[in-house]
Amino acid sequence: MKRYLTGIIILLITFSNIFAQSEEKKEINLVSNQVSKYSKKNMGLNINSPYSEIAPVIAPDGKTLYVARAYHPQNTGDKSKYDIWYSTLQSNGTWSRLKNIGKPLNNSDDNVVISVTADNNTLLVENLYNSDGSFKSDGGISVSHRTASGWSVPKKVNINNYINNNRYESFCPTANRKVLIMSVERNEGYGEKDMYVSFLQLDGSYSKPLNMGPVLNSSNEEGTPYIAPDNKTLYFYSYTEPGYGSADIFMSKRLDDSWTKWSEPQNLGTKINTSDWDVYYTVAAKGDYAYLVSTKGSFGNEDIYTIKLRDEEKPDPVVLIEGKVINKKTKRPIGTKITYINSKTGKVEGYADSNPVTGAYKIILPYGIKYEVTAQKKNFFAVSESFDLRNISEYKELKKNLYMIPLEEDKPILLKNVLFYATKAILIPESHRELNRLAKLMKENPQMQIELHGHTEYTAGYEKQLMDLSARRARSVKAYLVNKGIAQNRILTKAFGGTKPKVSNNTEAGRKQNRRVEFKIIKK
Repeated sequence: MKRYLTGIIILLITFSNIFAQSEEKKEINLVSNQVSKYSKKNMGLNINSPYSEIAPVIAPDGKTLYVARAYHPQNTGDKSKYDIWYSTLQSNGTWSRLKNIGKPLNNSDDNVVISVTADNNTLLVENLYNSDGSFKSDGGISVSHRTASGWSVPKKVNINNYINNNRYESFCPTANRKVLIMSVERNEGYGEKDMYVSFLQLDGSYSKPLNMGPVLNSSNEEGTPYIAPDNKTLYFYSYTEPGYGSADIFMSKRLDDSWTKWSEPQNLGTKINTSDWDVYYTVAAKGDYAYLVSTKGSFGNEDIYTIKLRDEEKPDPVVLIEGKVINKKTKRPIGTKITYINSKTGKVEGYADSNPVTGAYKIILPYGIKYEVTAQKKNFFAVSESFDLRNISEYKELKKNLYMIPLEEDKPILLKNVLFYATKAILIPESHRELNRLAKLMKENPQMQIELHGHTEYTAGYEKQLMDLSARRARSVKAYLVNKGIAQNRILTKAFGGTKPKVSNNTEAGRKQNRRVEFKIIKK
């Protein structure tokens, strides 16, 4: 009898411990202990309808919103399939009525925007397309570029060993497109759909998907990942318990460069999450508002909502740089590729394209790095601009035009980022990239001959020393180019000292501009 009672007591203690653990697990890990003072708002009938609107993607500048809409009578092909629609922010702060983006992006199957680049000139979209724009398969994603006549037919983005055992999937690249996050179901997962990461390869493909680990992924389902422009803050939905009912939105921060180590996901709370389906969370580069999907209080099926964010919910600040790529001689816009690199390491951080009609470009740059931004096009010298963002600050928008110089004989071209240590003819290492571009140009044009011009500021009484310094600096640049494989007889040097100032020498800023090296093409 005692043994029987002892067994019952042990069972009761066991159940009590299990119950206690269960009670502990019910505590939701919130971003903040305080309830947000902001509430999500339905974006209204210009964006939503009695039909289904999902997958909002806001352009980084916050001025274009892409939405997937199903069952609408103006949809292409099967009305039950999703088409891509878009809206633009008006000058009065309201959104225009959604407009169907049309062919070739929309066809007979589901069409959804995954992401838009900062310049709004490139879209990643779900599914694969045939060369005529018709539906090919749902086994991956595609890329489309804005052209002078509209959007190009999307072309397949290759993901090595891409497998998805689920009916649904979702994707999100980083702002620089070097990393691709996806929600798919694979044999090596922790539950149903898990989040995986792939990395851009030299051939333009993405690597085999790598599971992002058990901190993000649960035995349930995770999806609709969105990585903010800071490349650190991840938002996604999960059915993990405890939550508020159905799918909830969570936030996590990347801890290292492996992309598999993350902070414990935090639930965004009751002002965003409900007992219904809360998914597809995206944030503009400014980090002030989020856009998401919910069925709670919708006009019909799923609707698009927006909510103002508290500081705890925001991604890290970034800088949005915009301007135009312009022919310096004709002042006409140029459509071309833009590269931005880490000035210290030389590592390419990303690419952008300027609009083929207007020359407009936009790029997003996270803080913490000094960048060099370069526009390149055949028959032009690649001009670069530097942006020092090593001191983290608040979100900023900067305007900077990139001027491209046509290759013409007898027209001096400034080597803007070729710099020397003070009073010496020794190149600062950051000068190497500009000179590498010049060396590349000369290799591409083997008949080209140039003349390097050394200049300094003017200081009375030091004319001879400054003339000698300018000569040594020109020779130093020549030596670098020869070391890169350019024949010596293709490069002449000439010293001007302080005899040809660009601006007045009365200020340090002026004197800095006058210390320069230029090159002139003497034979193309």
